[in-house]
Amino acid sequence: MDADIDIINCSFSIPQPTSALIPAFETVLSAGKIVVISSGNSASTTLSEFADRDGVIAVGNINYQDYRTQSSSYGSGLKFVNYGTRIMSCSRLNPTYFVPMTGTSQASPITAGIVALYKQMFPTLSRTELINKLIANAKIPHSSEDFNVEYGYGVIQPPAELYELPIIKQSIPRGLYRTGDEDCNYYSI
Repeated sequence: MDADIDIINCSFSIPQPTSALIPAFETVLSAGKIVVISSGNSASTTLSEFADRDGVIAVGNINYQDYRTQSSSYGSGLKFVNYGTRIMSCSRLNPTYFVPMTGTSQASPITAGIVALYKQMFPTLSRTELINKLIANAKIPHSSEDFNVEYGYGVIQPPAELYELPIIKQSIPRGLYRTGDEDCNYYSI
């Protein structure tokens, strides 16, 4: 297992893993990696058998109004939800076109990116500590609950430590991202 890989995204549902897939997952998880999986789009209350394993983050889909989409599968193994409604994606019919797509396969990679940002901010945390930090910073929309089967622990929020970082104003050289005669600035941490 490549030591430089910390987080793997699987934007496909695995209702019944094949005999070849089970050892691959075991290898990845035993190496301490985090695997983010989509929960599926069948509105099922049964998630993949991998959803309850240590190191696996099952992700459901919510819409722009913060409600779980009806097709998003859910259950006790669901860890988080994220926005996966009308996300611009490559067309299945023509890869040169982008089309809005909806599903847990859109929510899962967004969550994997957030997990990667947390890993970058907290590189010394173990896998369990990192997942616990994600849980501690998640919020279920429209609810005061800590967990429920339709939303898991909710949407991961930015960590408080992010707001403590200094913000540096930088000027972009003319021609790169400028759209007019005014200086274009961007902010970084």
